[in-house]
Amino acid sequence: MVVSDVMSFPAVTCGPSTLVAEAARLMSRHNCGCLLVTGDRGQLLGLVTDRDLALALATRPNTWGLAVRDAMTSDVESCDPETSVERTLEEFTDLGVRRLPVVDAHGRAEGLLSVDDLVLHAGEPGLPLAVVFDALRAIAAAETGRAAAY
Repeated sequence: MVVSDVMSFPAVTCGPSTLVAEAARLMSRHNCGCLLVTGDRGQLLGLVTDRDLALALATRPNTWGLAVRDAMTSDVESCDPETSVERTLEEFTDLGVRRLPVVDAHGRAEGLLSVDDLVLHAGEPGLPLAVVFDALRAIAAAETGRAAAY
């Protein structure tokens, strides 16, 4: 099983100059918590999450006039659509992240692989339940700073 078999696509995107308020509307409209930030040619520049928007709102004045470039994460890891899901699960675990943008060989955003996608496909051939659960446990431990109790 490869990433393209389970990823969410097409990618929901915005540009770096998109206003935070519009990014929030896009997330609401597409029922997602993350937008890939892309350049004019579709190349991945970063991502912005609902958490990024909440933190910007809490810490900056006039947030609704703020551009996404000022709230996004620009140093993001990504994965290739033909990478095995097993290898990508290792990346989720090692990085302690919930989402990985999926980009082609030219750096263009194709979609997003999230823990939600992994859970929805857990138990299918090539994606054992135990492997997905272990990855989720590692991600939760990284986010909370607490070790998993086995």
